[in-house]
Amino acid sequence: MAPLDTRDLWGGVLFAALGLAMLSWAIPYHVDADPDLRLPVDTMPKVVAILLVLLGTLLAGRAILVAAPQEPSKKTSEDAGPARMMGVFAMAAAATLAMTWLPYLVVMPVLAIGLALFFGSRKLVRLVPVVIAPVLIFLFVRYGFERLLP
Repeated sequence: MAPLDTRDLWGGVLFAALGLAMLSWAIPYHVDADPDLRLPVDTMPKVVAILLVLLGTLLAGRAILVAAPQEPSKKTSEDAGPARMMGVFAMAAAATLAMTWLPYLVVMPVLAIGLALFFGSRKLVRLVPVVIAPVLIFLFVRYGFERLLP
């Protein structure tokens, strides 16, 4: 059996932990209910949190159950494993905290560019859609669901 892929294991554990933290602490204590709305305010955060838990668990489970193919030993920057996943987790946590003071349209493009640079994608062609995607999400939520993002 090939060695365990620790990157997927740690990534799955961290994302599942983030989803559980959102479900147990962030959403119940920091999302205010508004009974006059068609769609409850906490619906989308709960969907995202449940998806994080499910996908994180699947990713960690895949790392445990499915053996990664053995490649020749060649160290690269991608071999950082848990340290890289902790960096992604820290960026997501910082963005979540920043959204308490700054609007979504400011925080999300900065987070997207930060993640792209963190993973080594520095081509402008790849960064432009990453900045446009949060704007499209904002417009979809604002005019499709008639909701305001923070």
